[in-house]
Formats: sequence, structure tokens, C-alpha cells
Amino acid sequence: SAQIYFVINEYFAYVTLALLARIFTHLTDDEKVAFRQTLEIVSGTKDQLRGSDYREMAIVLAKQLRG
Repeated sequence: SAQIYFVINEYFAYVTLALLARIFTHLTDDEKVAFRQTLEIVSGTKDQLRGSDYREMAIVLAKQLRG
């Protein structure tokens, strides 16, 4: 049902955000700049981010950090 999907999506967003926050503490200064730029690019002008937005942030960040 739609309610179950919403709960799963919100939980995924929370877990991904917590993971991204933890990763941020281990980045170098240059990597932190790339991280912030990624957040700005993915979030754009959205008022509220969804679980898929956080997932996209994690994917783009991983690609950027690999080089």
C-alpha cells in the first residue's frame, strides 16, 4: 500500500542521511568540498528531499570520490 511505501522511503532517507553524515566526518577538506557540491547539485531547488534523492547523493558522491 501507499502508506507502507511512504514508511519504507522515509526510513531509507533517514538511514542514508545518517550514513552520509558519518562519511562526511572521514573526508579530507577537498573531498568535503566535493561532498557539499554534490548535495547542492542533487537537492537543487527542492523543498523536501525523498529517499531516492539521498540515494542519488550517495551514488554521485561515490563516483566522485573514486575519481
